[in-house]
Amino acid sequence: MQTDDIRYKAQEIITLANQIDASTPPNNPPPEYNNAWPDAVDCLGGVPATTITIVAGDGAPSGQQGEPAYSRRLANMPAGSIGVFGDSIVQATHENLIHPAAVNFALGGQSLRRMINGLHGFQFMHSAGAGVILCGVNDLSNTTYYGPRNNQQAALTVLGMFQNKIAPWITGKWVISHLLPCDEIYTGAAGYNAQCQQVNDGLVNALSASAAQVAFVPVNPEFVDAAGNLKDQYHADGQHLNKAGTELLASGVRAALATLGL
Repeated sequence: MQTDDIRYKAQEIITLANQIDASTPPNNPPPEYNNAWPDAVDCLGGVPATTITIVAGDGAPSGQQGEPAYSRRLANMPAGSIGVFGDSIVQATHENLIHPAAVNFALGGQSLRRMINGLHGFQFMHSAGAGVILCGVNDLSNTTYYGPRNNQQAALTVLGMFQNKIAPWITGKWVISHLLPCDEIYTGAAGYNAQCQQVNDGLVNALSASAAQVAFVPVNPEFVDAAGNLKDQYHADGQHLNKAGTELLASGVRAALATLGL
């Protein structure tokens, strides 16, 4: 690995650590914040997803499922816990901003295909309160999987995984978040927001055959400026959320959970 690559990865970790440090539980929970512990239901009672091949360019996330802190939490999850799964966009969210029963297992750099493969290790989800998924942005960003950059193919692949892998598997109660746009001017990722919109437009149809109760978290219009970019006041680096952005996202997840009675 080149020295510059090491510096870049270190800066990514520092940025995420600062975001997590800045996120604190709400002192005055909003009206939709429910403190009641959820009843346990089987949230993965359908047809388990077959393993998805990890393609070249899909690098491992910055945290690993097998590390001691991870495995010890998994061994002691109370029935009715809410599992939160995804990438760095939700990784920085303090779980108490979501629900008292929430445990955040999101990993920076996580792709949807890796998240789906990893769900097999979360056996507590067979007696959980609900599941929350915010994942897919790394599959859109790392389009080197497909050879020459092909935005439409990337978006359709993400929707295909939701439809063919997640929808048949999930039962119980789930919250699925739409993908947030980035600031394309800041990041130089022209066309990325159109990919996100394509995924978001197709999520309801992709999950339509699921046996689960599914609530979606749409992109709050407050996030987006007139050009469709993520507003400066909500991001830290063009894509990752700052404290204000994290709190705005969490409010949407709480509202979705509330529609499921949680």
